[in-house]
Amino acid sequence: MVEMSCPSCGRAGQVPNEKLHTRLVCRKCHVVFHVEPSGRTVLGEPLSSKEQRKEAKEKEKKAEAHSMFEGIELPSLSDLTSFKDNLSDGSIPVKPALGVLGGIVALWFVWGFFNGPPESVADRARYAVQCLANDDLGRLKSYAAGSTADDLVRWYDAVHPQLESQRKSWSSKEASVQVVVVEEDANANRGEVEAFITPAAPSMQAASVLPPAGSKSTAAVVKDPGPLAFHMKWTYSGGHWWIDGAQTLAIAPQAAQ
Repeated sequence: MVEMSCPSCGRAGQVPNEKLHTRLVCRKCHVVFHVEPSGRTVLGEPLSSKEQRKEAKEKEKKAEAHSMFEGIELPSLSDLTSFKDNLSDGSIPVKPALGVLGGIVALWFVWGFFNGPPESVADRARYAVQCLANDDLGRLKSYAAGSTADDLVRWYDAVHPQLESQRKSWSSKEASVQVVVVEEDANANRGEVEAFITPAAPSMQAASVLPPAGSKSTAAVVKDPGPLAFHMKWTYSGGHWWIDGAQTLAIAPQAAQ
């Protein structure tokens, strides 16, 4: 058993080892959280295997860039002064010259790392929409840009009831998420996606149940309602896409107003 406390209300408790990194709900405040293998409690759903691999790769890249930069010894002011004096003597000191060259190479690698291909707004949006489909407001707020978190909460309070209403007629309790990119311009810090939440496709076994040939069945074919569709505005900052809660709230579906 692992000792832990709720990250929201502080309620103490114990978690079996096999429940680490799984979805937990506090019995006191009902917030969703999970416990990492290290014992640290974190608000929201646990990351999927794909998200964990992606996060680990990002951390590994940053660690490599940091260690590479630390291994470079940049020339001091005295080295540069002696380098200038040696030039007048017609000789070039090898150590300061290599230091300058190494510093330039290190800066070039660091610049390339932080200015590489930007993160895709589609991937980021898919994670955020999945939070809505999972009723996970706490984690959805972590995708909000700066001071727009309160606007994002109001947007959630407007759109989530529509999802709950449609769920009542779903043939499946599971949801399927789709995202279509309307605009993606990292240089202008501007993005927009259209998202769709639909019931997951029924299993093949359920779909194969048909009435016997020649039988007169009067049962109507039950069809799931159309998808819950909405637009989300995004802004690019610090190498990541963030939900612009204010603009997203402003373009919320009319039915949600």
